[in-house]
Amino acid sequence: LDRQIEHVAPTLNRRGLPLDWQLLTVAGTVIAAPSLLAIVIGNLLGNASTYAPEGSVIVIRHEGPSLIISNAAPGLDSSDVSHFGQRFWSKHPGSEGHAGLGLALAGAAARAMDFQLAFQLDPSQQLRVVLGWGG
Repeated sequence: LDRQIEHVAPTLNRRGLPLDWQLLTVAGTVIAAPSLLAIVIGNLLGNASTYAPEGSVIVIRHEGPSLIISNAAPGLDSSDVSHFGQRFWSKHPGSEGHAGLGLALAGAAARAMDFQLAFQLDPSQQLRVVLGWGG
């Protein structure tokens, strides 16, 4: 997580996006492939740092057997969220540097580790991305 945060730090700083997170501790052991986990977390943090409104807060929490990344997403609706993880889908077709593959890749990497990846949009337009492990 630290390495992925360092990777997106320039974007976070440029867009004025503070992270709200605390040192995460997990009771027990989480078995994961480090390279696959880096793909998942890197894509999730990359999307949050790219698409969250400037000046908003990105929240990272550990809750039970899950890592949750949430951010404001005022331009999304539930039909958009239902497409998350589909190859080549993008809310903004032609977005510079984005081909709509990041969440599909993150989902494939999560499944390869037997993790679950879910996207939820609450009524206050907060997008919650839940990476769950351990059934």
